[in-house]
Amino acid sequence: MNIVIIGAGGVGGYFGGKLALAGYPTTFIARGISLDTIKKNGLQVKSILGDFHVYPEVTDNFEVIKTAGLILLCVKSWQIEVIAQKGIIGDRNFDQHRSPGQNISLIEGENIALFNQCQQQNINIQDTRRNLITQGIELKPLVGQTFYIGQVKLLGIEQCQPCRSLGEKLTNDNLSQQQVIKVFTDKAGIRAAIISNGHIEIGMPITIDSADL
Repeated sequence: MNIVIIGAGGVGGYFGGKLALAGYPTTFIARGISLDTIKKNGLQVKSILGDFHVYPEVTDNFEVIKTAGLILLCVKSWQIEVIAQKGIIGDRNFDQHRSPGQNISLIEGENIALFNQCQQQNINIQDTRRNLITQGIELKPLVGQTFYIGQVKLLGIEQCQPCRSLGEKLTNDNLSQQQVIKVFTDKAGIRAAIISNGHIEIGMPITIDSADL
């Protein structure tokens, strides 16, 4: 029985890795850096219950689902809950106030695609470490304005410029940390404050507060 793991993050990586370690035929579906890393180096898991290293099958082709006897869906939730002035429940920055706009971060999906195209890379959308990926709207003009995602009200605080951590995460043999930071300067999204409680779901529209028009 072939077991397919969709998502090679903390949950999928651990449980899928354990299945592979136990000898079960296991295939991971991954993208971007995760795909390339597992192909090259295998899957390394560090856990308080014991570290291990396995070499499972990995692909970005969803056709493998057709022959799966078991599928584990281990991707992030399609919906997040947000609290005013605190952030996203479960996020590492929840109720942290080290810097303005730490509640939530957004980046344009078009800028990720442009980075991949121009730099001949294949980074995944979550590799940018932003909370939300948008499509079809320019984010920079939202700085200083109130806007809505669905019914949740937010205030654009500042541009989210690329940091050293982002540069280190995306660097490879063909692209230096400095090059990553330079390419993403003014294209790495914005930070925003959350003004009202609510839920944000995939596909919700972003609208400008009419009072700001």
